[in-house]
Amino acid sequence: MPPPTAAPGAATKPAKGAKKAKAPKAPKTRHAHKPEDGPWDTGALWVTLRAGYNRATYSTAGDGNVGWNFGATRMINTGWSLSGWSGRDVLGKFGNAAELQIPFILEVDRHLKWGGTFRPYYGFGGGAYYHKFSNTTTDHSDVRGGGFVSAGGNAVVSPHNFVGLDARFTVTSARGGKPPENAVFGPQEQSTSSFSVKLGWSVTY
Repeated sequence: MPPPTAAPGAATKPAKGAKKAKAPKAPKTRHAHKPEDGPWDTGALWVTLRAGYNRATYSTAGDGNVGWNFGATRMINTGWSLSGWSGRDVLGKFGNAAELQIPFILEVDRHLKWGGTFRPYYGFGGGAYYHKFSNTTTDHSDVRGGGFVSAGGNAVVSPHNFVGLDARFTVTSARGGKPPENAVFGPQEQSTSSFSVKLGWSVTY
Protein backbone atom coordinates (compact mmCIF):
# COMPACT_ATOMS: atom_id res chain seq x y z
CA MET A 1 0.00 0.00 0.00
CA PRO A 2 1.31 3.55 -0.68
CA PRO A 3 2.34 5.57 2.45
CA PRO A 4 -0.27 8.00 3.75
CA THR A 5 0.15 11.53 2.51
CA ALA A 6 0.17 14.53 4.85
CA ALA A 7 -3.06 16.34 5.21
CA PRO A 8 -3.29 19.55 3.17
CA GLY A 9 -1.96 22.53 5.13
CA ALA A 10 -0.19 20.42 7.74
CA ALA A 11 3.22 21.82 8.80
CA THR A 12 6.24 19.70 8.08
CA LYS A 13 8.91 19.51 10.77
CA PRO A 14 12.53 20.17 9.67
CA ALA A 15 14.84 17.23 9.92
CA LYS A 16 16.99 17.07 13.02
CA GLY A 17 20.33 18.83 12.61
CA ALA A 18 19.18 20.90 9.65
CA LYS A 19 20.37 24.51 9.83
CA LYS A 20 18.01 27.37 9.30
CA ALA A 21 18.78 29.43 6.22
CA LYS A 22 20.14 32.86 7.17
CA ALA A 23 18.82 35.91 5.47
CA PRO A 24 21.52 37.49 3.28
CA LYS A 25 23.17 40.58 4.79
CA ALA A 26 22.57 43.84 3.03
CA PRO A 27 25.83 45.14 1.52
CA LYS A 28 27.38 48.15 3.27
CA THR A 29 27.00 51.33 1.32
CA ARG A 30 30.22 53.24 0.75
CA HIS A 31 30.50 56.90 1.62
CA ALA A 32 29.55 59.02 -1.36
CA HIS A 33 32.30 61.54 -2.00
CA LYS A 34 31.13 65.14 -2.13
CA PRO A 35 33.39 67.28 -4.34
CA GLU A 36 32.31 70.41 -2.49
CA ASP A 37 33.92 69.04 0.71
CA GLY A 38 37.33 68.69 -0.99
CA PRO A 39 40.12 67.50 1.36
CA TRP A 40 37.72 67.82 4.33
CA ASP A 41 35.51 65.01 3.04
CA THR A 42 34.71 62.15 5.43
CA GLY A 43 37.47 59.53 5.34
CA ALA A 44 39.99 61.70 3.46
CA LEU A 45 43.66 61.05 4.30
CA TRP A 46 46.25 63.85 4.43
CA VAL A 47 50.04 63.47 4.43
CA THR A 48 51.63 66.73 5.60
CA LEU A 49 55.09 68.27 5.94
CA ARG A 50 55.56 71.46 7.98
CA ALA A 51 58.53 73.74 8.60
CA GLY A 52 58.97 77.03 10.41
CA TYR A 53 59.99 78.85 13.57
CA ASN A 54 59.82 77.62 17.17
CA ARG A 55 61.23 78.77 20.50
CA ALA A 56 61.27 77.80 24.16
CA THR A 57 59.84 80.54 26.38
CA TYR A 58 61.69 80.18 29.73
CA SER A 59 63.85 83.14 30.78
CA THR A 60 67.28 81.67 29.95
CA ALA A 61 66.25 79.93 26.69
CA GLY A 62 68.33 80.37 23.55
CA ASP A 63 67.35 82.14 20.35
CA GLY A 64 64.50 80.46 18.48
CA ASN A 65 65.33 78.34 15.47
CA VAL A 66 63.94 76.12 12.72
CA GLY A 67 61.75 73.08 13.24
CA TRP A 68 60.05 70.62 10.92
CA ASN A 69 57.30 68.05 11.38
CA PHE A 70 55.55 65.40 9.34
CA GLY A 71 52.26 63.65 9.98
CA ALA A 72 49.15 61.88 8.72
CA THR A 73 45.59 63.09 9.23
CA ARG A 74 42.31 61.21 8.84
CA MET A 75 39.06 63.16 8.48
CA ILE A 76 36.57 61.53 10.86
CA ASN A 77 33.84 63.63 9.26
CA THR A 78 33.77 67.01 7.54
CA GLY A 79 34.29 68.85 10.83
CA TRP A 80 36.70 66.71 12.88
CA SER A 81 40.07 65.07 12.23
CA LEU A 82 42.61 62.87 14.05
CA SER A 83 46.36 63.23 13.37
CA GLY A 84 49.67 61.68 14.36
CA TRP A 85 52.89 63.75 14.26
CA SER A 86 56.64 63.55 14.72
CA GLY A 87 59.62 65.67 13.60
CA ARG A 88 62.53 67.69 14.99
CA ASP A 89 62.35 71.13 16.61
CA VAL A 90 65.32 73.29 17.59
CA LEU A 91 63.86 75.25 20.50
CA GLY A 92 66.92 77.45 21.01
CA LYS A 93 70.58 77.97 20.11
CA PHE A 94 73.64 79.67 21.58
CA GLY A 95 76.36 79.25 18.96
CA ASN A 96 76.77 75.50 18.41
CA ALA A 97 74.86 74.63 21.58
CA ALA A 98 71.26 73.63 20.89
CA GLU A 99 68.09 72.65 22.72
CA LEU A 100 66.26 70.00 20.70
CA GLN A 101 62.86 68.38 20.97
CA ILE A 102 61.34 65.45 19.02
CA PRO A 103 57.57 65.02 19.47
CA PHE A 104 55.50 61.84 19.20
CA ILE A 105 51.99 63.19 19.51
CA LEU A 106 48.31 62.73 18.64
CA GLU A 107 46.09 65.67 17.73
CA VAL A 108 42.33 66.29 17.40
CA ASP A 109 41.20 69.27 15.30
CA ARG A 110 37.88 71.01 14.72
CA HIS A 111 37.57 72.38 11.16
CA LEU A 112 35.22 75.32 10.60
CA LYS A 113 33.17 75.36 7.40
CA TRP A 114 33.98 78.75 5.96
CA GLY A 115 33.97 77.64 2.33
CA GLY A 116 35.16 75.08 -0.18
CA THR A 117 38.75 76.32 -0.62
CA PHE A 118 39.77 77.67 2.82
CA ARG A 119 38.89 76.49 6.32
CA PRO A 120 40.38 77.50 9.68
CA TYR A 121 40.76 75.06 12.54
CA TYR A 122 41.62 74.81 16.21
CA GLY A 123 42.72 71.75 18.13
CA PHE A 124 44.52 70.11 21.01
CA GLY A 125 46.57 67.02 21.74
CA GLY A 126 49.58 65.59 23.51
CA GLY A 127 52.03 62.76 23.84
CA ALA A 128 55.71 62.12 24.49
CA TYR A 129 58.58 64.54 23.72
CA TYR A 130 62.22 63.51 23.52
CA HIS A 131 64.17 66.52 24.86
CA LYS A 132 67.93 67.05 24.56
CA PHE A 133 70.66 69.64 25.15
CA SER A 134 73.43 69.19 22.57
CA ASN A 135 76.99 70.52 22.30
CA THR A 136 77.12 71.85 25.86
CA THR A 137 79.52 70.72 28.57
CA THR A 138 76.55 69.32 30.53
CA ASP A 139 74.50 67.60 27.83
CA HIS A 140 71.32 65.97 29.11
CA SER A 141 68.37 64.17 27.49
CA ASP A 142 65.06 62.84 28.78
CA VAL A 143 61.54 61.93 27.68
CA ARG A 144 58.82 64.34 28.78
CA GLY A 145 55.05 64.25 28.71
CA GLY A 146 53.16 67.22 27.40
CA GLY A 147 50.18 68.75 25.69
CA PHE A 148 49.37 71.63 23.36
CA VAL A 149 46.69 73.79 21.81
CA SER A 150 46.81 74.75 18.14
CA ALA A 151 45.09 76.98 15.60
CA GLY A 152 45.53 77.61 11.90
CA GLY A 153 43.99 77.28 8.47
CA ASN A 154 44.29 75.36 5.20
CA ALA A 155 43.74 76.53 1.61
CA VAL A 156 43.28 74.32 -1.46
CA VAL A 157 45.71 74.90 -4.35
CA SER A 158 44.78 71.87 -6.51
CA PRO A 159 42.39 68.88 -6.26
CA HIS A 160 44.90 66.84 -4.18
CA ASN A 161 47.13 69.51 -2.62
CA PHE A 162 46.70 72.33 -0.13
CA VAL A 163 48.85 74.68 1.94
CA GLY A 164 48.40 75.56 5.59
CA LEU A 165 49.56 77.74 8.46
CA ASP A 166 49.80 76.27 11.97
CA ALA A 167 50.48 77.99 15.30
CA ARG A 168 50.67 76.17 18.62
CA PHE A 169 51.62 76.52 22.26
CA THR A 170 53.11 73.49 24.01
CA VAL A 171 53.77 72.70 27.67
CA THR A 172 55.99 69.75 28.65
CA SER A 173 56.93 68.36 32.04
CA ALA A 174 60.04 66.38 32.99
CA ARG A 175 59.60 63.23 35.03
CA GLY A 176 61.13 63.01 38.48
CA GLY A 177 61.46 66.70 39.27
CA LYS A 178 63.66 69.45 37.86
CA PRO A 179 66.25 68.49 35.24
CA PRO A 180 69.86 69.38 36.09
CA GLU A 181 71.08 72.91 35.40
CA ASN A 182 72.71 73.32 32.01
CA ALA A 183 76.03 75.15 31.65
CA VAL A 184 74.80 77.07 28.57
CA PHE A 185 71.00 77.26 28.93
CA GLY A 186 70.95 77.87 32.66
CA PRO A 187 68.64 76.60 35.41
CA GLN A 188 65.82 74.30 34.29
CA GLU A 189 62.27 74.02 35.57
CA GLN A 190 60.27 70.81 35.73
CA SER A 191 57.66 72.26 33.35
CA THR A 192 58.59 74.42 30.37
CA SER A 193 56.68 75.86 27.41
CA SER A 194 57.35 76.68 23.78
CA PHE A 195 55.53 78.06 20.75
CA SER A 196 55.80 77.54 17.01
CA VAL A 197 54.53 79.01 13.74
CA LYS A 198 54.93 76.79 10.65
CA LEU A 199 53.89 76.56 7.02
CA GLY A 200 52.72 73.22 5.68
CA TRP A 201 52.13 71.38 2.42
CA SER A 202 49.66 68.49 2.28
CA VAL A 203 48.81 65.81 -0.25
CA THR A 204 45.31 64.33 0.06
CA TYR A 205 43.95 60.91 -0.87
